[in-house]
Amino acid sequence: MKVALLADIHGNIEALRAVLAQVNSSEADKILIAGDFVGYYYHPHEVIETICRLGSRVEAIKGNHDALLEDFNEYDPGEKENIRSKYGSGEEIAIRAMAGEQKQWLCSLKEQKSLYLDGRTALLCHGAPWNNSFYVYPDSDEHIFDKMGGYEEEFIVMGHTHYPMIKKWKEKTLINPGSVGQPRNSQGGACWALWDVVSGKVELKNTGYDVGPVIREVKKHDPDVPYLQMVLTR
Repeated sequence: MKVALLADIHGNIEALRAVLAQVNSSEADKILIAGDFVGYYYHPHEVIETICRLGSRVEAIKGNHDALLEDFNEYDPGEKENIRSKYGSGEEIAIRAMAGEQKQWLCSLKEQKSLYLDGRTALLCHGAPWNNSFYVYPDSDEHIFDKMGGYEEEFIVMGHTHYPMIKKWKEKTLINPGSVGQPRNSQGGACWALWDVVSGKVELKNTGYDVGPVIREVKKHDPDVPYLQMVLTR
């Protein structure tokens, strides 16, 4: 069994379409998505529509930006402005653009899933298994990785950092495929991974695509948040 691993799409439909074209050519049987469908960029409705069309082929969980969207309308104007100044207007646009059934689908996602795939066990989460917003980097303190040992699954798939990672730690294999929509590892393109479940081999992938349309939208919606375009081109 081959499994495609995706995370942190963040409303970037251009990147997602490019990645899914390669996923389909890889003949992956399943697609695991470690959260953050919304935030930063501007087509979360198309992202979710595209993912939902894949049906039972997909296993997905909720990221911190997805959780932020659930309560967004309850925030006062000051809190909303703080979110916009930090992340851009992607959350506000998601609220307006997503249909009711799309919001319901997103809000119904769990924060983690334990999966059994072709004789292997995997835990799908966004940050760390104990905290959806916790960052786990390859050079994190050893006690962070030791804490992973308390979970029974042999593979732990996570996102959140936007940095690809494959790390063997004692009996565990920790995988972060990087970000589809906003990679931060200065390689450009869209990051994902392909996991051969039986052999345990994981390949980190980078799919090129035209970032021009995304940058033009950033200039239109968030000209005062230059990071949103800089991170795509550095």
